[in-house]
Amino acid sequence: MRRLLLALAAWALLLPACGKDLPDPTLVDRLRVLALKVEPPELRGPRRIEAELSVLAVRPKGEIVQQLRWYRCSDWDLNSNSFMCPFNGLGSEELGSGETLTYSVDPDDLLELAKEQARQLAPDRAEEVDLLVEMIGVWDTVNVSAIAGDERVESTKRIVISGESAGQAAMVMSQFPGSEECKELGPDVPPNSNPVLIEMRYRHTETGEAGLLDDVGSVTILADEELELRPIVDWESLEPYPQIDVLAELPVCRASEEFPIVSWFCDGGKLLEGDTAVPPAQTEAEREDPNRLARLYTYWTAPAEKDIPLDGLVRCWAILRDGRGGTDWQGFAIRVE
Repeated sequence: MRRLLLALAAWALLLPACGKDLPDPTLVDRLRVLALKVEPPELRGPRRIEAELSVLAVRPKGEIVQQLRWYRCSDWDLNSNSFMCPFNGLGSEELGSGETLTYSVDPDDLLELAKEQARQLAPDRAEEVDLLVEMIGVWDTVNVSAIAGDERVESTKRIVISGESAGQAAMVMSQFPGSEECKELGPDVPPNSNPVLIEMRYRHTETGEAGLLDDVGSVTILADEELELRPIVDWESLEPYPQIDVLAELPVCRASEEFPIVSWFCDGGKLLEGDTAVPPAQTEAEREDPNRLARLYTYWTAPAEKDIPLDGLVRCWAILRDGRGGTDWQGFAIRVE
């Protein structure tokens, strides 16, 4: 059973590459895929379901991304290696092109395939294996290829597919020792939905001027000046959910809350931070405190006079994530003189 739990936990692990002297990850100086979004981010069975996928693929100075190709790798497996076909030479299925894609899946078919693979790891506990797969769900993987000139970027979106019993996971798991707090989430927890980034605001750090940012560059500042960039998040769109720890000796359920993470990108100037976040609450008092400080804002310094773009516009993007697959974003521009 422990081998099965470790395999299930592996779905959540993607190890980032590390190295020295890497380029500034917040600077859009080439073709970049900044984010992928699926609406809704969790698809719950049993019958065939459709969702809308969208991609934020950008280039510096507003240059056009010429081609977007969506595809799925031919072979699906429990360890979520089905995004590897661009690199290992295996086959793929074409899904569509353009900035959006209508995606369709039959949760029952995918979950049954996952159960078959999981039972091989714990053949003597088939009933428990089936229930665990239904409650935790699995990932399906969709890939997108962005092409502009001789540049090409591959990116992957993992979509949560869960069974009908996933909503009852918190109540079922609350019967296990150490999981009692999950009972407070109720008998039928809804599937995850995307967080909402309502708008972007700014404050000039020297003059105190403040207002809304937009995508046409209505805000103008001078070279080397600094703005505070603040995302306005719909806090009601962040949801409580059961988090099942499959690395414990026995699976343990904890009542968790989504926490917002904002990733920042610009094609000019300098961002103080690449990511800002509100850490998840660790105690009951923190969870119940409506005044807990949100550190989502960051600071951006305009480029020096010699580096101002010809059209005077610096384009930026804020990507909001909820920590478990939900995504939203806003693009905006700042005019520099």
